[in-house]
Amino acid sequence: GDIFDTVIIKDPNVMKQKFQEIISQINTLHQEGTKIYLLRGNHDNANDMKLYFKNITMIDELTYEGLNKKKYLVFHGDQCDMSSIIKSMKLARLGTSFYEWCLSKRSHSSCHSSHFSKRFKLVIKKILSLLFRYDRKLISYLKDKAVHGVICGHSHQPIIKTIKNFDYLNS
Repeated sequence: GDIFDTVIIKDPNVMKQKFQEIISQINTLHQEGTKIYLLRGNHDNANDMKLYFKNITMIDELTYEGLNKKKYLVFHGDQCDMSSIIKSMKLARLGTSFYEWCLSKRSHSSCHSSHFSKRFKLVIKKILSLLFRYDRKLISYLKDKAVHGVICGHSHQPIIKTIKNFDYLNS
C-alpha cells in the first residue's frame, strides 16, 4: 500500500511519469504469469491504481504461509489505526506541507530540517498510536484472523519485533 502518495502528487499524469518504470515492471511481471496482488494503502486512490495496473487484483488483505509454516496476515495496516478517523485530508496536507517546507529549508541551508521533520512526524505518530491503542486493536484483529503475525507497512518505519507473541514485520 501507499504505492503512490496521492496526498503529495495530485496529478495522475505526473504520477504516471514519475513511476513509469515501476508500473511497467509490475505490469510485465503480471503479463508473464506472476501472481501479483495490490494492497491499497490509505494514501492510494483505487481508481488511479486501476488505471496504472490493469487486470491486477486489488485486495485489502491476504493470508500468507511463510517457509516457517507460520500464517501471516498481509495488509497495509491502517485498518487498525483508529486515529485515521480524526485525520482529515486537510490535516494530512498540513503535515505534508510542513514536511516539504522542512525539506526546502534543508536544501537552502546547512540545517538538518529533514531530520527534524522526520523525528517530529515519528513522535506525533507514536503519540497517536498510544492514544488510539493501535497495538491493542492490531492484536485483537490478528487473534480474530487466527494468524501468527502480520506483514504491513502503514507506519512507514521498517521494523521486526514481537508484540504479545505475534510477529510484527513492518516494511
